[in-house]
Amino acid sequence: MNGDPVAVRWGRGRAVGIFTVLIAAGFAGCGSSSSSNGSSSAGPTAPATTAAPSSIYLADAKVVEGPVPITGPARISGKAYEHSIVQPSYIGSSVETQYDLGRNCDQLTFTGGLTDDSTSTGTVQYEVYGDDKQLISVRVDFGAESQQTVSLVSYLRLKVRNTGIKGRGKLSAAWGNAVIRCRPSS
Repeated sequence: MNGDPVAVRWGRGRAVGIFTVLIAAGFAGCGSSSSSNGSSSAGPTAPATTAAPSSIYLADAKVVEGPVPITGPARISGKAYEHSIVQPSYIGSSVETQYDLGRNCDQLTFTGGLTDDSTSTGTVQYEVYGDDKQLISVRVDFGAESQQTVSLVSYLRLKVRNTGIKGRGKLSAAWGNAVIRCRPSS
């Protein structure tokens, strides 16, 4: 092993194997080289740096149109959702709130349901729109919940709407832990 530090640590066979891999990688274009015009030729280039998407609770997002919902914790079917929006719900009438997405968001997730302090005979229709195009519509009865994931790719405006279908007394439509996934705006 005549004093070669690589051979001493790894043994001669392994050292030769590693050097063979490095030489093969160089021939395959994995190293950097320059062409005659001075620009970089074949070989990996650093990918464009794009920030990873981040999640934003609707409770923390700015309302751009419509009534500002109640934000904070809500209980749906006995479960606590800490970052929720809650809209009043009226039989035969819609309540809608809009948010600016800036075409930077790709997904909305939420759990829809009437708050536990709503009328026990209530039913609410939940609707989500992207640029006034209906993306989902789901009915939820008191004591039930509906988990939803909605694609928001390329939309400028998000509209969340609820309509009371039946019930007497208090109806509160909760959007439990409603969150949008967005890229930072450029």
